[in-house]
Amino acid sequence: MRHPIHPARILTAALLAAAYILPLAGSAQTGETSSRRYWIFLTDKPGNGLGKAVQSTAKELDISLRALERRQKRGSGKELIDWYDLPVSPSYRYRLEALGAAIHLESRWLNGVSAQIPSGSLEEIRKLPFVKAIRPVGSAPLPLPREEAAVPRPPAKITTFDYGPSYTQDRQINIPAVHDLGLNGEGVLIGMLDTGFDHQGRTVFSQMDIKAEYDFYGQDSVTANQEGDAANQHNHGTMTLSVIGGFQEGQLIGPAYGAGFLLGKTEWEPSEMKIEEDNWVAGIEWMEREGADVVSSSLGYTTFDSGPDYSTSDLDGNTCVTTRAADRAASKGVVVVNSAGNERLNSWGTLVSPADGDSVIAAGAVDFEGDIMPFSSPGPTADGRIKPDVVAMGGSVYTAYPSLKGNSFAYVNGTSFSCPLTAGVCALVLQAHPELNPMEVGEALRRTADRSTNPNNNYGWGLIDAEKAVFYYGPVCRNFSSYWSESEQANLLEVEILSLNDLDPDSVYFSYALTDSTFGRISGIAAGNDTFRFRLPSTLQLNNLAFYIETREAGGETHTNPFGAPERLYSFDASGGSVIINPGDQPGEFTLYQNYPNPFNSSTTISFDLPGTLPVKLTIYSVRGRRIATLIDRELGAGKNTIRWNGTDDSGAEVGPGVYFYLVKAGSVRRHGTMIYLK
Repeated sequence: MRHPIHPARILTAALLAAAYILPLAGSAQTGETSSRRYWIFLTDKPGNGLGKAVQSTAKELDISLRALERRQKRGSGKELIDWYDLPVSPSYRYRLEALGAAIHLESRWLNGVSAQIPSGSLEEIRKLPFVKAIRPVGSAPLPLPREEAAVPRPPAKITTFDYGPSYTQDRQINIPAVHDLGLNGEGVLIGMLDTGFDHQGRTVFSQMDIKAEYDFYGQDSVTANQEGDAANQHNHGTMTLSVIGGFQEGQLIGPAYGAGFLLGKTEWEPSEMKIEEDNWVAGIEWMEREGADVVSSSLGYTTFDSGPDYSTSDLDGNTCVTTRAADRAASKGVVVVNSAGNERLNSWGTLVSPADGDSVIAAGAVDFEGDIMPFSSPGPTADGRIKPDVVAMGGSVYTAYPSLKGNSFAYVNGTSFSCPLTAGVCALVLQAHPELNPMEVGEALRRTADRSTNPNNNYGWGLIDAEKAVFYYGPVCRNFSSYWSESEQANLLEVEILSLNDLDPDSVYFSYALTDSTFGRISGIAAGNDTFRFRLPSTLQLNNLAFYIETREAGGETHTNPFGAPERLYSFDASGGSVIINPGDQPGEFTLYQNYPNPFNSSTTISFDLPGTLPVKLTIYSVRGRRIATLIDRELGAGKNTIRWNGTDDSGAEVGPGVYFYLVKAGSVRRHGTMIYLK
């Protein structure tokens, strides 16, 4: 029998966010009505430039090395640091403050400030030549969670851990199968935007790796309740944090219990239970600069402190402030997951921002049987896109419950809880394939969900499947190690390769390229326990090497790791002890495509995109690195270029069947690919 959910007990949580924000003196919090809070958007950033070295500029702008590495690996921009990273003009701030604007925070990405403006100064500020637009700050009601009755638990299978009551929500999206592989989010940094976090002294959080936390109202590092906080201040954040990353066997295990976390306490319960969108914007900017890979946000914005409210026509992916900030974070390589909202049964009836963002993964809610929860917000967006993207369990989700004493737990409802489940799966996908950008992570979730062939505006692409999503881009390569073998008198490289389907053990290859344009391809040898071993030439220097792994499944499908190789490649760090992802120079400016057809028996076409007119050299090499033919060596124009090769060398003689490399140099950028010639 299905567990009934009484409409009066449905939790319609539309929660929360973070920001650099000062306590509001003389604001609406204290009953002052002569001034209101507004966003002031500015026209430009005079006097700021990016002429310094990246590392120096990053330090001055408080951008972490981890953030730079993530931007390089997964960002879509051409530059690691761009105009959006520069602060608001100090001279503009000064002039606004001179007219009575009490600035609480600024947004670099939106080039604006949130300020309390006296009613008598509003029009004078609006007329300033550098003011682009003024708009009220958005807000939303803050319903509080309520305890629900337990749901029936399905029989537990034999798994690595005892999930306790959380087995229902985890099993539904295939989390235990991924944990059994040893994947738990390790190495991924997750940002949580919420009301506060009561994690100290609770067993479910005792293993959690919290990298940083901040109370943006109290301006200290304590995110649990402090003097002056409402009793339920930290409840919601504690619950969402437990759902994504808690670990207490026999009770609750979150999908990404091995991840690192950034915690931001941003909501202020005594302030009429309002959520200001400026808090969210500043919060996600902070988390991006700290290097977050994933941000989980259970919130929604539909109204303003002073009208007019948003309308559903504003949910077009480009209008709402939080949506614009979320998409900007995604462009810098952050996977943003947001609750779709709990608005189906009220007058709003649809999504909340920033779930409408085209780069945001919007999470809807289902019950334990996979049926949509009555409150879960439906799409589409105002411009006709399907939303939500995916669904996870949001009815009677098992969570830590801080309003009860001790290590207590309860069942609660809301897309606020399907969101961290979804974000946890994103962390598992990134642990398996750290090279993926936010759009590719979203694609993995959507294309492996249970309604992927027939999406709709209730379920999106359907219920997520963590195991299928992890393997959507092929096998997982991990635990690289290299060592000298006395018995073989050779350098050996070993890698563990996990696959959803059986691999052809005779079709696992190590393909490499050296900085002197030497290429090679080495067959792997199965070494047991999903491990493959490669015997490297004695002349091969690991610190001068970029490579990828090729695999073929027993059914014939081929894959490369990292995904996107040979444009994305592995390389060893300076010590030779760790493998990193090398995205190549100037990402996004020059794209080399896989030749087609491949394999081929008469001719094949090599295509690439150029950002402008550049000198281009395209050379064919044998698998042993011998130059076979130079197909082109001259300037080519911007756009798509195609070159045909008919399987002959520079003298016109036909080459033998086998594996060949093609190297394309465009200016200072180089890409290479692999092709197979069949007679």
